[in-house]
Amino acid sequence: MGLYLAVPLGLLALLIAASGVAAVARGWVAPMHRGLVRRVRLYGWGQLLFGLGLCSQAVLQSVDDAPGIWLWEGDAAAGMVIAGLCVVGLSQRRARGVRQDTTAL
Repeated sequence: MGLYLAVPLGLLALLIAASGVAAVARGWVAPMHRGLVRRVRLYGWGQLLFGLGLCSQAVLQSVDDAPGIWLWEGDAAAGMVIAGLCVVGLSQRRARGVRQDTTAL
């Protein structure tokens, strides 16, 4: 991966991670996601995990010194991205024991 792709991907990953820090620290969620997110802190941790995994993938792919040595770090970064997506998905689910009111239809 050349620097022309790694730099924008790294900047995007840092932006996602900064949004995750804002959600964890202050409870802030971007306006386009406010209707979807039910648990803000869990959403922030998921974004933070996703952003850090994406950033580490961009850094590892831009360094082509020894591909065999970086193999397990790339797999760990991909695992962080997938785990972050799963945590973000869990943050959008309702909590246990909360029922939706169907009488208001």
